[in-house]
Amino acid sequence: MASSSTHLLRQPPEVIHAILVAVEPTDLARLSQTCRELRDCIANDYLLWKRQYLEHFDCPASHIDNETADSFWQARLKDLVRVDKILGSDNTSLKNEESSLEEVYSIAMSLLTESTSKPDKNSAFLARHFCERESNIAAFLARSSLFASARYPADTPASNFALRQASAKLFVYYGLEIEPPSFSVSAGKATAVHPYARSRVYDLRRYMATNMWGPFLDDGSEGVDWEKVQYILIDILYSFRQSTCAQYNRDVFNLPFDGLAPDSHTSVPPSRKTAAKDPYGVTGTWMRIVCFLDYSDLYGFNFGSPPLDWSEARPPIETREALRLIRLQLHVTRIDEAVQIGGINSARGVLGNWFDKDYDVHGPAGPTYFWKISDDVSPALAGAGAGG
Repeated sequence: MASSSTHLLRQPPEVIHAILVAVEPTDLARLSQTCRELRDCIANDYLLWKRQYLEHFDCPASHIDNETADSFWQARLKDLVRVDKILGSDNTSLKNEESSLEEVYSIAMSLLTESTSKPDKNSAFLARHFCERESNIAAFLARSSLFASARYPADTPASNFALRQASAKLFVYYGLEIEPPSFSVSAGKATAVHPYARSRVYDLRRYMATNMWGPFLDDGSEGVDWEKVQYILIDILYSFRQSTCAQYNRDVFNLPFDGLAPDSHTSVPPSRKTAAKDPYGVTGTWMRIVCFLDYSDLYGFNFGSPPLDWSEARPPIETREALRLIRLQLHVTRIDEAVQIGGINSARGVLGNWFDKDYDVHGPAGPTYFWKISDDVSPALAGAGAGG
């Protein structure tokens, strides 16, 4: 009796192609192992690989050279299938391998830099895996140095600086809290994350000329230090949830990997004159979160005890901080440094640090977060924010 694959291969090529397009990408490899004819059929159908990719992921924004296009779609889809299997696995040992972190980070960043604001299949793919599995949060989002003391005992920082930075950046792009449940903390099974993040944000030793007094590397290279950005985001997210401002609802506070695509902030286009002077879309009306400790708490935390060695971390801060939600209008007048999350003019916004205009090593200082709500600069959009 003829096998089912034989019956399938008797169909016209366009029918076989249409059938294979409907197969899940993870099943193509299994299907190609059933017989030599199907293996060759799948391997040589370059349009199949492209259609499979575009069915499940956004079209890459970068130009794809015609000479390498066929191999590009096949290679990228195979990479994504491999990452899909890692993220969907129940094998925590596999996930905790640092090679898995390296691979997931590399593919995730490729997806997120190529994502579009709509429909954003790339972000949806990652969101599905990270919302459904705590093991993915532990293995890929909780591997920075912060988690040596915080969250669950099993959470372990990666062994090298590059991977700790990769995990922190992936967390920042994820964009949601990963605090253990309160019952787990109260039962002594876990440790809250935000007090440790807050401690690092308000440790004034960490701000110096070489890192431009912000979330940048200490070596003077002006590169982003994603662990510092992670501390800022964790602290702000927690304080925002606890404040009276939490009623201000926006998707990027609730949806993982949201608002990262370039130009995902949408508004009425600015005039040509404004666009020419402001190619990065700074001018407009913005919302801003500013957090700060009572100055006596800040001073006591930093200077109220004998000086610590630089390598010694300050204790976690359980003290609540104040939070202000401010609406403001910005024009380009000078350049200051902060970290854009995602592409240029993304809906996610900008994270950084604030200081008093007359900088003092004793503070005050704290974390801040900006996001744009309109390209217009209009008196009707101006107004006071809220506090909490």
